[in-house]
Amino acid sequence: MNSIDNQLVRRLSGFGGVFPSDGYVIQPYGWDGLPEIFEVALHEGRRVALRGSGRSYGDAATGREAIVLDLSEVDKSLEIFEDQGVARCGPSLTIEELWKQTLPRGFWPPVVTGTSKITLGGAVAMNVHGKNHAQAGSFGDHVQSLDWISPNGWFRKITPNHPEFTGLVSSAGGLGLATSIDLKLKRIHSGDVEVRAQPTRGWREILSELDAGIQGSDYAVGWLNMAEDPGGLLHFASYCEEDSPATLSLEHQSLPSRVLGVPVETISKLLSTVTQTFGPNPINWAKDKSARFNHMVNPGSFVQSLVAFSFLLDYVPGWQRAYGSNGFVQLQPFVPRESAEDVFTEIAAIATSAKRRPYLTVLKRHRPDNFLLSPNLDGYSLAMDIPFQTPNDHVVRKLCEDVADLVIAKGGRLYPAKDSFLSGDQAKTMLGPRFDRFQSLKSTYDPQGLMTSDLLERWGLISVAG
Repeated sequence: MNSIDNQLVRRLSGFGGVFPSDGYVIQPYGWDGLPEIFEVALHEGRRVALRGSGRSYGDAATGREAIVLDLSEVDKSLEIFEDQGVARCGPSLTIEELWKQTLPRGFWPPVVTGTSKITLGGAVAMNVHGKNHAQAGSFGDHVQSLDWISPNGWFRKITPNHPEFTGLVSSAGGLGLATSIDLKLKRIHSGDVEVRAQPTRGWREILSELDAGIQGSDYAVGWLNMAEDPGGLLHFASYCEEDSPATLSLEHQSLPSRVLGVPVETISKLLSTVTQTFGPNPINWAKDKSARFNHMVNPGSFVQSLVAFSFLLDYVPGWQRAYGSNGFVQLQPFVPRESAEDVFTEIAAIATSAKRRPYLTVLKRHRPDNFLLSPNLDGYSLAMDIPFQTPNDHVVRKLCEDVADLVIAKGGRLYPAKDSFLSGDQAKTMLGPRFDRFQSLKSTYDPQGLMTSDLLERWGLISVAG
Protein backbone atom coordinates (compact mmCIF):
# COMPACT_ATOMS: atom_id res chain seq x y z
CA MET A 1 0.00 0.00 0.00
CA ASN A 2 1.83 3.08 -1.24
CA SER A 3 -0.93 5.63 -0.65
CA ILE A 4 -4.34 5.97 0.94
CA ASP A 5 -5.72 8.10 -1.89
CA ASN A 6 -7.60 5.17 -3.44
CA GLN A 7 -8.81 3.74 -0.16
CA LEU A 8 -12.51 3.68 0.67
CA VAL A 9 -13.77 6.79 2.44
CA ARG A 10 -16.67 5.90 4.71
CA ARG A 11 -18.85 7.79 7.12
CA LEU A 12 -18.73 6.00 10.45
CA SER A 13 -20.38 6.47 13.80
CA GLY A 14 -20.58 4.64 17.09
CA PHE A 15 -23.44 2.32 18.01
CA GLY A 16 -25.56 5.27 19.11
CA GLY A 17 -25.50 6.70 15.58
CA VAL A 18 -24.62 10.26 16.58
CA PHE A 19 -21.71 12.50 15.52
CA PRO A 20 -20.45 10.53 12.49
CA SER A 21 -17.13 11.32 10.84
CA ASP A 22 -15.42 10.36 7.58
CA GLY A 23 -12.31 8.21 7.55
CA TYR A 24 -10.17 6.15 5.16
CA VAL A 25 -11.22 2.59 6.00
CA ILE A 26 -8.61 -0.13 5.54
CA GLN A 27 -8.95 -3.78 6.49
CA PRO A 28 -5.48 -5.27 7.05
CA TYR A 29 -4.86 -8.81 5.81
CA GLY A 30 -2.68 -9.60 8.82
CA TRP A 31 -0.53 -8.12 11.51
CA ASP A 32 2.58 -8.10 9.34
CA GLY A 33 1.03 -5.32 7.25
CA LEU A 34 0.60 -2.88 10.12
CA PRO A 35 4.12 -1.40 10.05
CA GLU A 36 3.61 -0.43 6.40
CA ILE A 37 0.27 1.21 7.23
CA PHE A 38 1.92 3.15 10.05
CA GLU A 39 4.71 4.22 7.68
CA VAL A 40 2.27 5.41 5.00
CA ALA A 41 0.21 7.28 7.62
CA LEU A 42 3.33 9.04 8.87
CA HIS A 43 4.44 9.92 5.35
CA GLU A 44 1.04 11.37 4.45
CA GLY A 45 0.56 13.18 7.73
CA ARG A 46 -2.43 11.14 8.89
CA ARG A 47 -3.25 9.41 12.12
CA VAL A 48 -4.60 5.89 12.62
CA ALA A 49 -7.77 4.89 14.46
CA LEU A 50 -8.83 1.36 15.42
CA ARG A 51 -12.27 -0.15 14.92
CA GLY A 52 -13.56 -3.60 15.80
CA SER A 53 -17.28 -4.29 15.68
CA GLY A 54 -18.11 -0.62 16.27
CA ARG A 55 -20.13 -1.25 19.44
CA SER A 56 -18.78 1.64 21.48
CA TYR A 57 -21.72 4.01 21.79
CA GLY A 58 -19.86 7.24 21.05
CA ASP A 59 -16.80 8.16 18.99
CA ALA A 60 -14.18 5.78 20.40
CA ALA A 61 -13.90 3.84 17.10
CA THR A 62 -14.04 6.68 14.58
CA GLY A 63 -11.35 9.02 13.31
CA ARG A 64 -12.07 12.15 11.33
CA GLU A 65 -9.90 12.15 8.18
CA ALA A 66 -7.78 9.41 9.76
CA ILE A 67 -6.92 5.95 8.52
CA VAL A 68 -9.49 3.74 10.24
CA LEU A 69 -8.28 0.16 10.58
CA ASP A 70 -11.21 -2.23 10.35
CA LEU A 71 -10.01 -5.08 12.57
CA SER A 72 -13.31 -6.95 12.72
CA GLU A 73 -12.12 -9.89 10.58
CA VAL A 74 -8.34 -9.82 10.76
CA ASP A 75 -7.78 -12.56 13.34
CA LYS A 76 -10.52 -14.76 14.79
CA SER A 77 -8.17 -17.53 15.86
CA LEU A 78 -8.98 -19.50 19.01
CA GLU A 79 -7.01 -22.13 20.92
CA ILE A 80 -8.45 -23.53 24.14
CA PHE A 81 -6.21 -25.06 26.80
CA GLU A 82 -8.76 -26.96 28.84
CA ASP A 83 -6.26 -28.18 31.42
CA GLN A 84 -5.41 -24.56 32.26
CA GLY A 85 -8.84 -23.07 31.63
CA VAL A 86 -7.29 -20.55 29.25
CA ALA A 87 -8.33 -19.38 25.78
CA ARG A 88 -5.78 -17.88 23.37
CA CYS A 89 -7.85 -15.55 21.22
CA GLY A 90 -7.40 -13.43 18.17
CA PRO A 91 -8.65 -9.89 18.90
CA SER A 92 -11.26 -9.97 16.13
CA LEU A 93 -13.07 -12.80 17.89
CA THR A 94 -16.34 -11.66 19.48
CA ILE A 95 -17.66 -12.67 22.88
CA GLU A 96 -20.38 -14.60 21.07
CA GLU A 97 -17.87 -16.53 18.97
CA LEU A 98 -15.85 -17.26 22.11
CA TRP A 99 -18.66 -18.58 24.32
CA LYS A 100 -20.05 -20.77 21.55
CA GLN A 101 -16.73 -22.62 21.52
CA THR A 102 -16.05 -22.69 25.25
CA LEU A 103 -19.47 -23.34 26.78
CA PRO A 104 -19.89 -26.92 25.48
CA ARG A 105 -16.54 -27.65 27.17
CA GLY A 106 -17.73 -26.25 30.49
CA PHE A 107 -16.18 -22.77 30.35
CA TRP A 108 -17.72 -19.29 30.22
CA PRO A 109 -16.02 -15.92 29.57
CA PRO A 110 -15.18 -14.42 32.97
CA VAL A 111 -16.65 -11.01 32.07
CA VAL A 112 -19.29 -10.30 29.42
CA THR A 113 -20.99 -7.08 28.38
CA GLY A 114 -24.70 -6.57 27.75
CA THR A 115 -24.15 -7.54 24.13
CA SER A 116 -22.13 -10.50 22.89
CA LYS A 117 -21.20 -8.72 19.65
CA ILE A 118 -18.10 -6.84 20.83
CA THR A 119 -14.61 -8.00 19.85
CA LEU A 120 -12.12 -9.16 22.45
CA GLY A 121 -9.67 -6.56 21.17
CA GLY A 122 -12.27 -3.94 21.97
CA ALA A 123 -12.82 -5.52 25.38
CA VAL A 124 -9.11 -5.03 26.13
CA ALA A 125 -9.01 -1.51 24.71
CA MET A 126 -11.93 -0.40 26.89
CA ASN A 127 -11.39 -2.81 29.81
CA VAL A 128 -15.09 -3.65 29.71
CA HIS A 129 -17.12 -4.78 32.70
CA GLY A 130 -20.30 -6.77 33.20
CA LYS A 131 -23.05 -7.44 35.71
CA ASN A 132 -20.49 -9.24 37.88
CA HIS A 133 -18.02 -6.37 38.16
CA ALA A 134 -18.28 -6.00 41.93
CA GLN A 135 -17.61 -9.72 42.31
CA ALA A 136 -15.22 -10.59 39.45
CA GLY A 137 -13.66 -7.31 38.37
CA SER A 138 -13.22 -6.12 34.79
CA PHE A 139 -12.01 -7.84 31.63
CA GLY A 140 -8.39 -6.88 32.21
CA ASP A 141 -8.37 -8.66 35.56
CA HIS A 142 -8.65 -11.98 33.69
CA VAL A 143 -6.12 -11.35 30.91
CA GLN A 144 -3.02 -13.49 31.45
CA SER A 145 -0.95 -12.10 28.60
CA LEU A 146 -1.16 -9.93 25.50
CA ASP A 147 0.87 -9.82 22.32
CA TRP A 148 1.10 -6.08 21.75
CA ILE A 149 2.05 -4.07 18.69
CA SER A 150 2.60 -0.32 18.70
CA PRO A 151 3.49 2.19 15.97
CA ASN A 152 7.16 2.26 16.97
CA GLY A 153 7.41 -1.30 15.66
CA TRP A 154 7.42 -3.16 18.95
CA PHE A 155 5.88 -6.58 19.15
CA ARG A 156 5.86 -7.43 22.83
CA LYS A 157 4.35 -10.00 25.13
CA ILE A 158 2.80 -8.14 28.05
CA THR A 159 1.72 -9.91 31.25
CA PRO A 160 0.06 -8.53 34.40
CA ASN A 161 3.52 -8.37 36.01
CA HIS A 162 4.71 -5.93 33.38
CA PRO A 163 4.81 -2.40 34.85
CA GLU A 164 2.85 -1.00 31.90
CA PHE A 165 0.18 -3.70 31.71
CA THR A 166 -2.48 -1.58 33.44
CA GLY A 167 -1.57 1.32 31.16
CA LEU A 168 -2.03 -0.60 27.92
CA VAL A 169 -5.26 -2.32 28.96
CA SER A 170 -8.01 0.34 28.77
CA SER A 171 -5.87 2.70 26.65
CA ALA A 172 -8.71 2.98 24.10
CA GLY A 173 -6.56 2.35 21.03
CA GLY A 174 -4.21 5.23 21.75
CA LEU A 175 -1.07 3.19 22.46
CA GLY A 176 -1.34 0.34 19.96
CA LEU A 177 -3.32 -2.89 20.02
CA ALA A 178 -3.34 -6.48 21.20
CA THR A 179 -2.78 -9.04 18.44
CA SER A 180 -3.32 -12.05 20.72
CA ILE A 181 -5.05 -12.39 24.08
CA ASP A 182 -4.66 -15.14 26.65
CA LEU A 183 -7.84 -15.09 28.74
CA LYS A 184 -8.56 -17.07 31.91
CA LEU A 185 -12.00 -18.66 31.61
CA LYS A 186 -14.63 -19.38 34.26
CA ARG A 187 -15.20 -23.09 34.91
CA ILE A 188 -18.91 -23.89 35.13
CA HIS A 189 -20.99 -27.04 35.53
CA SER A 190 -24.28 -25.73 34.17
CA GLY A 191 -25.29 -23.30 31.46
CA ASP A 192 -27.97 -21.84 33.73
CA VAL A 193 -28.07 -19.26 36.48
CA GLU A 194 -30.58 -18.99 39.30
CA VAL A 195 -32.06 -15.50 39.30
CA ARG A 196 -33.76 -13.71 42.17
CA ALA A 197 -35.81 -10.61 41.37
CA GLN A 198 -36.45 -7.89 43.93
CA PRO A 199 -38.59 -4.79 43.36
CA THR A 200 -37.33 -1.62 45.06
CA ARG A 201 -38.41 1.99 45.43
CA GLY A 202 -36.32 5.11 46.12
CA TRP A 203 -32.58 5.62 45.79
CA ARG A 204 -31.71 4.74 49.37
CA GLU A 205 -33.53 1.42 49.25
CA ILE A 206 -32.27 0.59 45.77
CA LEU A 207 -28.60 1.12 46.66
CA SER A 208 -28.89 -0.55 50.05
CA GLU A 209 -30.63 -3.63 48.66
CA LEU A 210 -28.17 -3.87 45.77
CA ASP A 211 -25.26 -3.93 48.23
CA ALA A 212 -26.97 -6.52 50.40
CA GLY A 213 -27.94 -8.74 47.46
CA ILE A 214 -24.43 -8.84 46.04
CA GLN A 215 -23.32 -10.91 49.00
CA GLY A 216 -23.46 -14.52 47.85
CA SER A 217 -24.42 -13.65 44.24
CA ASP A 218 -22.30 -13.94 41.14
CA TYR A 219 -24.17 -11.20 39.25
CA ALA A 220 -26.19 -8.15 40.24
CA VAL A 221 -27.96 -5.53 38.13
CA GLY A 222 -30.82 -3.08 38.48
CA TRP A 223 -33.36 -2.08 35.83
CA LEU A 224 -34.77 1.28 36.86
CA ASN A 225 -37.64 3.57 36.00
CA MET A 226 -35.52 6.70 36.16
CA ALA A 227 -37.06 9.48 38.25
CA GLU A 228 -36.21 11.53 41.32
CA ASP A 229 -38.12 8.87 43.29
CA PRO A 230 -37.32 5.87 41.09
CA GLY A 231 -38.73 2.39 41.09
CA GLY A 232 -37.00 -0.62 39.72
CA LEU A 233 -36.19 -4.28 39.73
CA LEU A 234 -32.94 -5.74 41.02
CA HIS A 235 -31.73 -9.03 39.59
CA PHE A 236 -29.28 -11.21 41.51
CA ALA A 237 -27.97 -14.33 39.79
CA SER A 238 -25.72 -17.22 40.78
CA TYR A 239 -24.26 -20.04 38.72
CA CYS A 240 -26.14 -23.32 39.08
CA GLU A 241 -23.64 -25.72 40.66
CA GLU A 242 -25.12 -29.12 39.79
CA ASP A 243 -23.67 -30.85 36.74
CA SER A 244 -26.04 -30.35 33.83
CA PRO A 245 -24.35 -31.17 30.51
CA ALA A 246 -27.54 -30.57 28.52
CA THR A 247 -27.62 -26.90 29.56
CA LEU A 248 -24.11 -26.41 28.16
CA SER A 249 -25.37 -27.06 24.64
CA LEU A 250 -25.81 -24.28 22.09
CA GLU A 251 -29.43 -25.34 21.60
CA HIS A 252 -30.21 -24.68 25.25
CA GLN A 253 -28.68 -21.21 25.00
CA SER A 254 -30.53 -20.10 21.87
CA LEU A 255 -32.46 -16.87 22.31
CA PRO A 256 -36.19 -17.09 21.55
CA SER A 257 -37.48 -16.11 18.13
CA ARG A 258 -40.58 -14.57 19.74
CA VAL A 259 -41.18 -12.45 22.83
CA LEU A 260 -44.75 -12.50 24.18
CA GLY A 261 -45.75 -14.09 20.88
CA VAL A 262 -44.26 -11.28 18.78
CA PRO A 263 -41.45 -12.10 16.31
CA VAL A 264 -38.25 -10.44 17.51
CA GLU A 265 -37.68 -8.93 14.07
CA THR A 266 -40.75 -6.71 14.48
CA ILE A 267 -40.28 -5.67 18.11
CA SER A 268 -37.96 -2.78 17.33
CA LYS A 269 -40.58 -1.36 14.94
CA LEU A 270 -43.29 -1.66 17.60
CA LEU A 271 -41.06 -0.06 20.21
CA SER A 272 -40.22 2.74 17.80
CA THR A 273 -43.91 3.49 17.32
CA VAL A 274 -44.51 3.59 21.07
CA THR A 275 -41.46 5.70 21.90
CA GLN A 276 -42.00 8.15 19.06
CA THR A 277 -45.65 8.61 20.06
CA PHE A 278 -45.49 8.60 23.84
CA GLY A 279 -41.82 8.97 24.78
CA PRO A 280 -40.17 6.87 27.51
CA ASN A 281 -42.94 7.01 30.12
CA PRO A 282 -45.13 4.12 28.84
CA ILE A 283 -42.14 1.79 28.60
CA ASN A 284 -40.76 2.77 32.00
CA TRP A 285 -44.20 2.48 33.60
CA ALA A 286 -44.89 -0.91 32.03
CA LYS A 287 -41.44 -2.19 32.98
CA ASP A 288 -41.90 -1.14 36.60
CA LYS A 289 -45.47 -2.46 36.96
CA SER A 290 -44.74 -5.77 35.24
CA ALA A 291 -41.73 -6.33 37.49
CA ARG A 292 -43.83 -5.84 40.60
CA PHE A 293 -46.62 -8.04 39.29
CA ASN A 294 -44.20 -10.83 38.38
CA HIS A 295 -42.64 -10.62 41.82
CA MET A 296 -46.05 -11.00 43.48
CA VAL A 297 -46.91 -14.00 41.31
CA ASN A 298 -43.48 -15.63 41.69
CA PRO A 299 -41.65 -14.11 44.66
CA GLY A 300 -38.93 -16.75 44.62
CA SER A 301 -36.16 -17.32 42.14
CA PHE A 302 -36.22 -18.66 38.60
CA VAL A 303 -33.71 -20.36 36.33
CA GLN A 304 -32.46 -18.69 33.17
CA SER A 305 -29.80 -19.59 30.64
CA LEU A 306 -26.54 -17.69 30.80
CA VAL A 307 -27.12 -16.19 27.38
CA ALA A 308 -30.67 -15.06 28.16
CA PHE A 309 -29.54 -13.47 31.43
CA SER A 310 -26.36 -11.90 30.05
CA PHE A 311 -27.30 -10.57 26.64
CA LEU A 312 -30.61 -8.76 26.90
CA LEU A 313 -29.52 -6.38 24.15
CA ASP A 314 -29.19 -9.27 21.70
CA TYR A 315 -32.82 -10.37 22.10
CA VAL A 316 -34.13 -7.83 19.61
CA PRO A 317 -32.16 -7.30 16.37
CA GLY A 318 -31.75 -3.61 15.65
CA TRP A 319 -33.28 -2.60 18.99
CA GLN A 320 -31.44 0.73 18.86
CA ARG A 321 -33.67 1.81 15.96
CA ALA A 322 -36.57 1.97 18.41
CA TYR A 323 -35.09 5.26 19.64
CA GLY A 324 -35.65 6.99 16.32
CA SER A 325 -33.66 8.05 13.29
CA ASN A 326 -31.60 10.73 15.05
CA GLY A 327 -29.72 8.22 17.19
CA PHE A 328 -29.06 8.25 20.92
CA VAL A 329 -26.36 8.56 23.52
CA GLN A 330 -25.72 6.31 26.45
CA LEU A 331 -24.59 8.33 29.42
CA GLN A 332 -22.86 6.22 32.08
CA PRO A 333 -21.51 8.09 35.09
CA PHE A 334 -19.60 6.17 37.77
CA VAL A 335 -20.18 7.70 41.20
CA PRO A 336 -18.44 7.01 44.54
CA ARG A 337 -20.49 4.98 47.00
CA GLU A 338 -20.71 7.68 49.66
CA SER A 339 -22.22 10.32 47.36
CA ALA A 340 -24.26 8.10 45.01
CA GLU A 341 -27.71 8.71 46.52
CA ASP A 342 -27.39 12.49 46.30
CA VAL A 343 -25.75 12.49 42.86
CA PHE A 344 -28.28 10.10 41.32
CA THR A 345 -31.13 12.16 42.74
CA GLU A 346 -29.67 15.26 41.14
CA ILE A 347 -29.07 13.49 37.81
CA ALA A 348 -32.71 12.44 37.75
CA ALA A 349 -33.73 16.03 38.46
CA ILE A 350 -31.53 17.31 35.61
CA ALA A 351 -33.07 14.82 33.17
CA THR A 352 -36.60 15.60 34.33
CA SER A 353 -36.04 19.35 34.05
CA ALA A 354 -34.64 18.92 30.53
CA LYS A 355 -37.63 16.71 29.60
CA ARG A 356 -35.22 14.03 28.42
CA ARG A 357 -35.82 11.15 30.80
CA PRO A 358 -33.82 8.04 29.82
CA TYR A 359 -35.61 5.28 27.92
CA LEU A 360 -33.54 2.61 29.65
CA THR A 361 -31.56 2.87 32.88
CA VAL A 362 -29.28 0.14 34.20
CA LEU A 363 -27.64 0.22 37.64
CA LYS A 364 -24.45 -1.68 38.53
CA ARG A 365 -22.14 -1.95 41.54
CA HIS A 366 -18.41 -1.51 40.94
CA ARG A 367 -15.05 -1.97 42.56
CA PRO A 368 -11.87 0.06 41.94
CA ASP A 369 -8.95 -0.92 39.72
CA ASN A 370 -5.71 0.60 38.44
CA PHE A 371 -6.30 0.39 34.69
CA LEU A 372 -5.40 3.62 32.97
CA LEU A 373 -8.65 4.98 31.51
CA SER A 374 -11.05 2.75 33.45
CA PRO A 375 -13.90 4.52 35.21
CA ASN A 376 -14.07 1.82 37.86
CA LEU A 377 -14.28 2.88 41.49
CA ASP A 378 -15.88 1.85 44.76
CA GLY A 379 -19.40 2.86 43.86
CA TYR A 380 -22.15 2.57 41.30
CA SER A 381 -22.88 3.42 37.69
CA LEU A 382 -26.05 4.35 35.85
CA ALA A 383 -26.16 3.54 32.12
CA MET A 384 -28.88 5.74 30.62
CA ASP A 385 -30.10 5.63 27.00
CA ILE A 386 -31.20 9.11 25.90
CA PRO A 387 -32.43 9.55 22.29
CA PHE A 388 -31.77 12.61 20.19
CA GLN A 389 -34.96 14.37 19.17
CA THR A 390 -33.10 16.35 16.49
CA PRO A 391 -29.92 15.52 14.55
CA ASN A 392 -27.85 17.62 16.97
CA ASP A 393 -29.96 17.75 20.11
CA HIS A 394 -28.58 20.68 22.11
CA VAL A 395 -30.81 19.84 25.05
CA VAL A 396 -29.25 16.39 25.39
CA ARG A 397 -25.79 17.90 24.92
CA LYS A 398 -26.41 20.35 27.77
CA LEU A 399 -27.85 17.57 29.93
CA CYS A 400 -24.77 15.39 29.42
CA GLU A 401 -22.40 18.28 30.07
CA ASP A 402 -24.22 19.20 33.28
CA VAL A 403 -24.17 15.59 34.48
CA ALA A 404 -20.46 15.32 33.70
CA ASP A 405 -19.69 18.48 35.67
CA LEU A 406 -21.68 17.17 38.63
CA VAL A 407 -20.13 13.71 38.57
CA ILE A 408 -16.54 14.94 38.19
CA ALA A 409 -17.03 17.44 41.03
CA LYS A 410 -18.05 14.54 43.27
CA GLY A 411 -15.01 12.45 42.36
CA GLY A 412 -16.81 10.35 39.76
CA ARG A 413 -15.86 9.31 36.25
CA LEU A 414 -17.27 8.74 32.76
CA TYR A 415 -16.80 5.57 30.71
CA PRO A 416 -14.82 6.06 27.45
CA ALA A 417 -16.81 3.34 25.66
CA LYS A 418 -20.04 5.23 26.31
CA ASP A 419 -19.04 8.91 26.32
CA SER A 420 -20.00 11.31 23.51
CA PHE A 421 -19.61 14.76 25.09
CA LEU A 422 -16.79 15.06 27.63
CA SER A 423 -14.53 18.01 26.83
CA GLY A 424 -10.76 18.09 27.09
CA ASP A 425 -10.88 20.24 30.23
CA GLN A 426 -13.39 17.91 31.86
CA ALA A 427 -11.35 14.84 30.91
CA LYS A 428 -8.13 16.32 32.30
CA THR A 429 -9.82 17.14 35.60
CA MET A 430 -11.47 13.73 35.79
CA LEU A 431 -8.32 11.75 34.98
CA GLY A 432 -5.97 13.72 37.22
CA PRO A 433 -2.52 12.04 37.35
CA ARG A 434 -3.69 9.41 34.87
CA PHE A 435 -3.78 12.11 32.18
CA ASP A 436 -0.01 12.64 32.56
CA ARG A 437 0.59 8.90 32.75
CA PHE A 438 -1.16 8.40 29.41
CA GLN A 439 1.02 11.08 27.84
CA SER A 440 4.14 9.43 29.24
CA LEU A 441 3.13 6.08 27.75
CA LYS A 442 2.26 7.82 24.49
CA SER A 443 5.79 9.16 24.19
CA THR A 444 7.12 5.61 24.65
CA TYR A 445 4.71 3.50 22.60
CA ASP A 446 3.65 6.07 19.99
CA PRO A 447 6.27 8.85 19.96
CA GLN A 448 5.13 10.17 16.57
CA GLY A 449 1.51 10.46 17.68
CA LEU A 450 -0.04 8.19 15.04
CA MET A 451 -2.72 6.46 17.12
CA THR A 452 -5.92 8.44 17.53
CA SER A 453 -9.71 8.44 17.62
CA ASP A 454 -12.32 11.15 17.75
CA LEU A 455 -12.72 10.31 21.44
CA LEU A 456 -9.02 10.64 22.24
CA GLU A 457 -8.78 13.92 20.36
CA ARG A 458 -11.88 15.27 22.11
CA TRP A 459 -10.41 14.29 25.48
CA GLY A 460 -7.10 15.99 24.59
CA LEU A 461 -5.12 12.81 25.12
CA ILE A 462 -3.04 12.80 21.93
CA SER A 463 -1.63 16.30 22.16
CA VAL A 464 1.68 14.99 23.54
CA ALA A 465 2.93 14.13 20.06
CA GLY A 466 2.28 14.81 16.44
